[in-house]
Amino acid sequence: MAPPQSFLSHLQTSGYHPRSNKHSNALGEAIVADLLATCPSIARRAATGDLVYSLNFDLHYGTAQWNVDLVLGPPPSNVAIQLNGAPILRAPPSTVQIAIEFKTVMTEHRKAIKNRKRDMEAHHEHVHNYDAQTIAGGVMVINASPMFRSALRAAGHITTHSQISERFNTA
Repeated sequence: MAPPQSFLSHLQTSGYHPRSNKHSNALGEAIVADLLATCPSIARRAATGDLVYSLNFDLHYGTAQWNVDLVLGPPPSNVAIQLNGAPILRAPPSTVQIAIEFKTVMTEHRKAIKNRKRDMEAHHEHVHNYDAQTIAGGVMVINASPMFRSALRAAGHITTHSQISERFNTA
């Protein structure tokens, strides 16, 4: 599946910083738009105010808390839904029906992918401890570019991914 164009545009104009959630929020907004465009039942529930979404939502189970990148669910019963022309309201749901975690692997692919896989497994376990009926989803963004400029390294330093570079040079 091709990444949402709005997310790619965000990365091109704003860049990527591993300690910022701006790219994660842009991805969350793009996924919500995609869900509304491709899933009639989600679009219908959102249009009637029966479904809301939230970004960076703290999902509690017992004494454990997990900050989930994107959640969808029904609004709290005491909230009056005012869509004002929007296709869906951004508000904390009363219960979480869909919880999606985002992870990125921009460099050091072998090490990072193993760690992100463990993160996704922990997310899945936490969500299903919260409610076995909740959909636990994950999105992993992998940088396939042969070069990467990290915001955490000296200005102008570009990392070359050797394995990816070799693949591109031999093709």
